[in-house]
Amino acid sequence: MIIQSGFDLALLARPHIVQAHGVLPRVVALGLDSDMCLDIITIVSDEFRGTLKPHFEEILDALRHQDTKYFAIAHSGCWPETYDGPEPILAEAEALKALASGELGLEMIGHFGMDETGYIPAGPDSYFDEYYNLLPETQHHWSRATLGRCG
Repeated sequence: MIIQSGFDLALLARPHIVQAHGVLPRVVALGLDSDMCLDIITIVSDEFRGTLKPHFEEILDALRHQDTKYFAIAHSGCWPETYDGPEPILAEAEALKALASGELGLEMIGHFGMDETGYIPAGPDSYFDEYYNLLPETQHHWSRATLGRCG
């Protein structure tokens, strides 16, 4: 499965966090390979309490997958769309991004907060090709892919 946008990542993560009986306090990690194909999706914690920092090692451990090059995280709870100062959860995500880059050579391409009303992205929600110059092309990738390449 080729991931073309942040919206794709949000759709994949949502069922793990928002379910019919309510929102679960989870952190989900999604890994993509160098061709932007889904490599891994996993629940790294069932105990999210509004802060990412206690889950950094769990997230990094989940991403130590052989083919993961890009990643995103999703968790329960949204941050305000407008705010006067820096939102702590966004600062923590930036720290995780730097840690993953430094320790594992991974690039964070998505961060999503989710609740029963929807989700809020910190980063691209549309096609990655519109935001990043260094990522593989995804809008035309399917025409070049060979059967079984992403699976």
